Amino acid sequence: MQSLQTDRLAELLGRRQLLSEAIIKETLVDAERSGRSVEEQLLADDRFSRRQLLQILENHHFCPSVDLEGAEYAPATLALLPAALCARHGILPLDLQGEALRLAMVDPDDTSAREAAAAATGREILPLVALRSDLDARREGWYAKLDQELSAAGEDVAAKPAARVVTASRKRPEIPGRESLTPVKLVERLVREAADRGATDIHLECEEDAFVCRLRLDGILHRVASLPREIAAGVVSRIK
Repeated sequence: MQSLQTDRLAELLGRRQLLSEAIIKETLVDAERSGRSVEEQLLADDRFSRRQLLQILENHHFCPSVDLEGAEYAPATLALLPAALCARHGILPLDLQGEALRLAMVDPDDTSAREAAAAATGREILPLVALRSDLDARREGWYAKLDQELSAAGEDVAAKPAARVVTASRKRPEIPGRESLTPVKLVERLVREAADRGATDIHLECEEDAFVCRLRLDGILHRVASLPREIAAGVVSRIK
């Protein structure tokens, strides 16, 4: 059975016409037959790159993404949340940014997951959307390693550098899938997200190959979407 996020991912790809209905059905069948998740099957079939899948999720949730493939084990941060809670909510603690906890999430719009992490740690939560297959693999491997180390040492272990947040490269692959996002909808979504997250500023910038939207949270700019440059003129017109 496919996970909630991968079902949503298939639905998202279909709704944005990134894949045909026939290919989506074929992918679902192949994934069930192979025991892979939908995202793993899409990668195996070379339908999308890892970067493209993360970009699609980032733009859908208006939330920064994190690539956990090269993430480093950080036991002190990991120990802030119990493994069972992380498994239940599809989350993984990465590192601290000031007093706030950066949290990899399958669904960053899941308020119950964010509230559970905040209650357990007593910290502000900075969500980062991640691929479910990556998050599950890291969670299982890292918590197993943490249990072994704690059993062997009988005390806390030192933290290591945490996961690398996905950042835009100078030559980024073409970003698919915002055909249905109009300037009016984009501005409304940006204002709503800024208000919900307590952002002090909204920054819009045309880069070489994308129109980038950022929110300033606690004095730090966070990219929340990278969109086609063609939408920029309509957004500026809407704001004026």
